[in-house]
Amino acid sequence: RFFVFQYKIIAAPCEVVKNKDKNMSQNNEYLTVLDNLVAEANQAEEVGDLEIALKLYDRALKMDPKHYETLIGIGNTYMKLQQPEKAKNFFEQALSLEPENTKGLLGVGSLALHNGDLNKANICFTKLLRNEPDNTKALCGLGILMSSRNDLDGAMGYFCKALDINPDNISACQLLLELSYKTEKFERIEFYLHKYLEFHPANLNMQFALAGIQYKLEKFDEAIKNLEQILILDPKHELALTLLDDVRADVV
Repeated sequence: RFFVFQYKIIAAPCEVVKNKDKNMSQNNEYLTVLDNLVAEANQAEEVGDLEIALKLYDRALKMDPKHYETLIGIGNTYMKLQQPEKAKNFFEQALSLEPENTKGLLGVGSLALHNGDLNKANICFTKLLRNEPDNTKALCGLGILMSSRNDLDGAMGYFCKALDINPDNISACQLLLELSYKTEKFERIEFYLHKYLEFHPANLNMQFALAGIQYKLEKFDEAIKNLEQILILDPKHELALTLLDDVRADVV
C-alpha cells in the first residue's frame, strides 16, 4: 500500500505536467491559426479586396472578440469603404484595450479628424508622436488639422517633417504642393518634388508639378527642360504644351 500511495504522489504531478504541455500546445496552435487568419485579412485589405478582408476579420473576431489587430483591421477596412461610423466602434474598442497603442491612436485620431473633432484628433496624434516620433501618418494628420485651423505655415511644417522622414510620401507631397500655392511659398516644395522624382523619375504628373513650381520661382530654363522631357514621353500632354508656351512667352 505504501508503494501504491508513493506512486500516486509521484504520478499526479506528471499528469499535471502532461496536461499543461497539451494545453500549451493547443493554445499555440489556436494562436497560429488566428494570426494566420489576420495576416490573410491584412493582405486582402492591402490589395483592395475589402469585402473578403471583412469576412476574414469576422472569422478572426469570432475566435477572439478582443484581438487587437483584428479590431484595428476591421476599423481600417470600414474607413476604406467610406463607412466611418462603422469603423468608430472597432477603433474605440481597440484603444480601450491598449490605450497607448499607436495603431489605435491613429485610427481614432483619423476618424476624429474626418468628423471635424479637431481637439480629439490633436490629442490622439500628439500622444501617438510621443511614442513614435517618426509616424508620418500622424504628422500628416496634424498637418491637415493645422490647415483646417487656417495655420498654413504650421501645416506645411508638419508635411515637411513627414517628407524628411519619407521623401516617397506622395500624400504629404501633394498636400504641401496645395498649400505652397495658397501661401505663394514655393522653395520647400521644389526641394521635396526633386526628392520624390528621384524615386519616381517617370511620374509625369509630379514632373509637371515641379515645372509649374519652377515657373513660379522664375526658374524658366529649368521649367522648360522639365516640360520638354514630359513632351518627349507624352507629345500630346495638353497642360505641358500650354505651360511651355506660357514660360517661353515670359522668357521673351
